[in-house]
Amino acid sequence: MSDYLNLREGKFPIKIDKFDVKFSDDLSLGILKNPLIINLSIDKLSSEIFICKGIIKSSFIEPCQNCLKDVEVKFINLSEGGFEYYRGWVNDYNEKTLQAAKDITEANVWLIGTPIYNSMYSAALKNLFEFVNYKETEGKTAGLAIIASGMIGFTDVQTLVTQLMSYFRVITNPVPVFVTADKMADGKIIDDDVKSRLNQMVDKTLELANRD
Repeated sequence: MSDYLNLREGKFPIKIDKFDVKFSDDLSLGILKNPLIINLSIDKLSSEIFICKGIIKSSFIEPCQNCLKDVEVKFINLSEGGFEYYRGWVNDYNEKTLQAAKDITEANVWLIGTPIYNSMYSAALKNLFEFVNYKETEGKTAGLAIIASGMIGFTDVQTLVTQLMSYFRVITNPVPVFVTADKMADGKIIDDDVKSRLNQMVDKTLELANRD
């Protein structure tokens, strides 16, 4: 039997030290209950992803709640306004605009959400990326969530945003999340299936970002 162990997800609470496998009591990694291990070997794929070959019989409780506690997350909400229009490389943009561009440039992973307006992604999103230097973004990873009133235009806008990411030399998760307006209320997602797909998209995007 072979399974992928993603320590970031915390579903396999193990510690690996010089090829010794130790089960952890750390609640931040989760709890492994009544483990039975037979011929277990582990090959490292990256700093956080391993291939487990062998058999593990157990039940898992208390999934990871704090696995990303050391990850800094910054949220840029373009709907708040206050971001300036790009006017070329001048030095008099306001602090909010410059800070947003700096945060984007310094981030390793971009999780981008955009509505569809007239068969195009948000103009405000495109405007903000005008402030970002493509020479400083190579190798980053992006995940996409696209919102529309109906089911028309999703794949077209996905292609356009992916092309934008390609210009910035960013690897895009090929599986975006498409959300229709009826799955939202008061600016919040109310559909459990959409929430689940968003979580999966984030997990896969982080997995892509952490591959060696």
